[in-house]
Amino acid sequence: MLLPQKRVLKGKEKRGYPTYKWSTKPPPPHRTPGKNIVPYLPGPVGVAKEVTTELDVFKLYFNKKIIDTILVHSNQEIAKQKANYGPQTSYTKDVDISELKAFFGLLYLTAVKKDNRVSTNFLWGISGSEIYSAIMSTERYKFLT
Repeated sequence: MLLPQKRVLKGKEKRGYPTYKWSTKPPPPHRTPGKNIVPYLPGPVGVAKEVTTELDVFKLYFNKKIIDTILVHSNQEIAKQKANYGPQTSYTKDVDISELKAFFGLLYLTAVKKDNRVSTNFLWGISGSEIYSAIMSTERYKFLT
């Protein structure tokens, strides 16, 4: 076994200062700084303590008032965008609450599966997952996004 000749060994230098410094002796014991002490156990607080399902967590962030606001403004934007599409397109209809929640779930699912950078055509295609086409059509998804 080789023992170092020096008590402190220095690593590669960057801008004149060593980037690593090793010692043959352990550092002297010292008191933990107050900023590193957590005075309470981390976790949910308030109403979030009583949450038991993922749907309840979703409802904490997106309550009925927020969903209704998103729904109203989405339908206003759809009314503006309808002029750019033909009169008989099925995917330009107004959004209802269940479809809006399904759309949020679809966005969440793409993030969980790390598909959020994948082409929409691939996700709804033959080699993509069938769940996307089961939730809504490609045209409707593209229109809503």
